[in-house]
Amino acid sequence: MADNSSSETPVPPQDAWARFVQGPAPAWIKHIEAPHDAEAESAVSWLLRDEQYRLSDKSERYFHFVQRADNEVGVDWLSEIRITFNPSYETLFLHGVTIIREGRAIDALGDADLDFMRTERDMHARIYRGDYSLVIQVRGLEPLDSLDYSYTIAGQNPVFGGRVVAPIGFTFKTPLGRHHARVLHAADLKLEIHAKGPKVKPNRTEKDGVVELVFDRFKAPRHEFEAFVPPEYDDQASVWTFNGFGSWAEVARWAADLYATDPEDATIGELTASCKGQPNPTLAAIAYVQDRIRYVATNFGEGGYRPRAPALIVQRRYGDCKDKALLLAAILRKLGHDAHVALVCAQRPRGPLTDAPAPNAFDHVIVKAKIDGEARWIDATVTGQAGPLTRRWRPHAMATLVARADTRNLELIPPLPDALIGDRSETLHDMSAGVDKPVLFHYCSTATGGEAEGLRRWIASIGAAGIERELRRLSCEEHGEVEQAEPLEISDDTDSNKITLKNRLKLVNPWGATPEGGREYRALICHATALLPTAQAHGRTRPLALKAHPLHHVHVETIKLPRGVRPIGAKNQKIGRKNEAFEFSRQDVLSGAKLKIRVETKTLATHLSATAVLGAQRDETALQAGHQLHLVFPQRGLLRVFA
Repeated sequence: MADNSSSETPVPPQDAWARFVQGPAPAWIKHIEAPHDAEAESAVSWLLRDEQYRLSDKSERYFHFVQRADNEVGVDWLSEIRITFNPSYETLFLHGVTIIREGRAIDALGDADLDFMRTERDMHARIYRGDYSLVIQVRGLEPLDSLDYSYTIAGQNPVFGGRVVAPIGFTFKTPLGRHHARVLHAADLKLEIHAKGPKVKPNRTEKDGVVELVFDRFKAPRHEFEAFVPPEYDDQASVWTFNGFGSWAEVARWAADLYATDPEDATIGELTASCKGQPNPTLAAIAYVQDRIRYVATNFGEGGYRPRAPALIVQRRYGDCKDKALLLAAILRKLGHDAHVALVCAQRPRGPLTDAPAPNAFDHVIVKAKIDGEARWIDATVTGQAGPLTRRWRPHAMATLVARADTRNLELIPPLPDALIGDRSETLHDMSAGVDKPVLFHYCSTATGGEAEGLRRWIASIGAAGIERELRRLSCEEHGEVEQAEPLEISDDTDSNKITLKNRLKLVNPWGATPEGGREYRALICHATALLPTAQAHGRTRPLALKAHPLHHVHVETIKLPRGVRPIGAKNQKIGRKNEAFEFSRQDVLSGAKLKIRVETKTLATHLSATAVLGAQRDETALQAGHQLHLVFPQRGLLRVFA
């Protein structure tokens, strides 16, 4: 049975100071000289990056950097040093900070200002890790001085049970005068090496039962990284991972032990009994964990991987994805379902397929449960869900590792079915009152699946009145003065997990003037137009990931034209574009005084091949143009009259 009683308290600043030592480098370090020069591309030149590792159940990581300030901007950059570590299980040893000026070594640590700052880069997402940064303010640095500093971080997260997990990178965005990496470990240490990206070859020796690997390169060039590469195709950087986990099966066994719960746990028993009193106990259990347990990630020490005990989660009424998934899986098992937590990488769909088999390949935890004979994937951190499980958004198209002792490998979660993708909207522009008269603007949107759940959360956060104000504000930005013609209508069909919005506005004066003296009316048909990230297509060799997939949006625009007038831009037409990753189509039908436009946008894949990027960028430009409504009414006397 796992012990779920990991440390729950962040390390206070005074304890961070207590895990900080100033002194010489450890005896096992090999001193490396920096070259006198390096390729200068910016305000700072990297002369030396030296990293040395002694791998064991109490690993040590030594770093030695030498950088030159090539101008005043470089002085500004280098005069503040930040070293981040986690004092709950690591100790920081600072060996020295030296200014090198015309061959002379000047101690910069004696009069430097040192302080510890709590570092929480994901505080906006309620994720707290307890990391601290030692901040060193260096005085007296001048242009063309070099700054030489070194430190060692000792210790590793005990949650790994003594196994080593140590990635080392060999590809950098800036040129290096010299890059030296050295790894020491006992010859009998259980260790797998997972190499990814361009090959690098170390010098390997073994003496007295100790293996030494040395990578030493001079004039290492800057590497040009291509942006927005799908993780399953991203092998740009050379990374070696020294890994004490031999397989995904071993990671699964490790996780199964962490997430084990007592079948007779009193808290789980009470929650299960409460759910059994509901019409649908399974949905009641999901709703309790999703909506009644707040999401807060206090990942201090082992808490980055080890979940809390059920009693503590319920007592606090908050927890992170690990806590919520453990609680939900335990209740579902008590209800008779085969349920287990599953590890996924939410930021990198399918990414762990190419990673070393280790716990840090994942960043999120969900639940896999067999309910009514079907595998169901449930994210316990999601809120706003409604209806049967078949109508709810779920994790999809990503690699997962189910935390069971008998799991042997990763599996791929199936993609979302079409019924859970996208939304449909309809808009009416009634300009039948005539040119330069107010236009009645009616909008109806129906969202399903995840789109409905996101809309439901938005409504819950700012209320119906807030939604009405926000929609009116957006219309004001596009059309100028806007009045609410009728109250906003919101219809939430929780049985089918659909939400419909109906809004009726009066556009007081949306008309613009043309250079020829006529009048024009412009509108954005819908907002499903930004699918590709901004990336250079010329010379690209790797695929480009889309911003969002899957997406399927259908919009119908109806325009009641002024009686007796046919504007320029109103005609029968059909246009469309299609490529590897998305397609769109637009069809305009003009019938009497009515113009009807149907626009459909759908993503087809998560990414584009490198050779298709340029064409897809042109397709997106055409897509954006196809989502514009532009009607021009010439000067009086030149107006075209309907037959």
